[in-house]
Amino acid sequence: MITWTPELEDDVITAIESGDSLRQVAARNGFCAASILNHKDADAEFAKRYTRALQIRADSDFESLADAIAAEPERGKFGIDPGWANWQRTRIDTLKWMVAKRNPRVYGERVQQEHSGPDGGPLQFVTRSILDAKE
Repeated sequence: MITWTPELEDDVITAIESGDSLRQVAARNGFCAASILNHKDADAEFAKRYTRALQIRADSDFESLADAIAAEPERGKFGIDPGWANWQRTRIDTLKWMVAKRNPRVYGERVQQEHSGPDGGPLQFVTRSILDAKE
């Protein structure tokens, strides 16, 4: 059984804000990741701090995208190394995906649905009663 002290809570929150995964934080403190989630469910104040830490981590990850994009490409004998370019592309796409999943309201892609009638015109509403159906 884990004794959740304010210092332990602070360590967990700070590590999450810094980008560590739950598994990394738990392993460093000698317990499993599920213990953090269970404590979050049991303690409302810790749950608020945990949620805020996840938002801060998503913001930090978003900022790290700028660093990844600005990285100077590795150059070989014949110019930019294509292996490095592919690795960088995959890395940036993964960071974008993680940020969108962690905070979709802020960093997710916007989906807009539009309804229209025939040939793009306005919708037409038809109301019929059950009695009209017999005719």
